[in-house]
Amino acid sequence: MTLKDAIEKACLIGDIDKDDYSYSQFVSLADQAQKIIGNLCVNIISVINVKKEEDGTTKYVLPDDFKELYRIKRHLSGQPVNYELIGNELYISGAGEFDIFYVKTPDDIDGSTPEEYRFEVDKSTHFAIPYYIAYQICKSYDSATAQSALTEWNKYVALSKRKNSCVNKNIINCY
Repeated sequence: MTLKDAIEKACLIGDIDKDDYSYSQFVSLADQAQKIIGNLCVNIISVINVKKEEDGTTKYVLPDDFKELYRIKRHLSGQPVNYELIGNELYISGAGEFDIFYVKTPDDIDGSTPEEYRFEVDKSTHFAIPYYIAYQICKSYDSATAQSALTEWNKYVALSKRKNSCVNKNIINCY
């Protein structure tokens, strides 16, 4: 879904006249929705390919959109890689090519963002964004429509939340 599509759908959901609100208000709400989804729901995974010519440990500074390290592997193989992460600096030992998979923060959406911008969050969560926009705009003058939009937003976000993986481990000889 594009930014333009989300704004148009929000206007339909909330029976909003697009001309009554500034474009920057719609854009700001779309940015908020994408950030909330990015934090609560499916991770946005980005990949960096790093090629190291020399032996030894090399420091690699992760990009500004780095949020969390997902995994590192040798390029085109599943071989383990020795590394250490300190802040946003990654120290990789050995030479060769490495693929760094990391969870990224979605880009900011602002007034200079084109209407053709496609949301970076998982496609299955795009349909929730117009409900957030409609809720935020309608809550000051139409509580019934706002509540309906909020209910839909909460429903779609709850369905899209990532499942926390946990390890079940039997504890033996504990009383």
